[in-house]
Amino acid sequence: MLGTEAVENAGTVGTWLDVPMFFSSFDAETVLHLIRAAGLAVDDTAVEPQVEGGHQIHYLWMLARSA
Repeated sequence: MLGTEAVENAGTVGTWLDVPMFFSSFDAETVLHLIRAAGLAVDDTAVEPQVEGGHQIHYLWMLARSA
């Protein structure tokens, strides 16, 4: 199972586990394209919301395997 934020984010610095951390992500469609381009077959996907720091964030979860 793979997971990533499901929004385009060129990059931000935030705190995670009490240290500064760089975060970036692609939109869900781009992530799925990149996973397939890497030679994996995507068997299942789901976009689920999660509340972090009082903000709702949507995560793309996918089940992928070697094609």
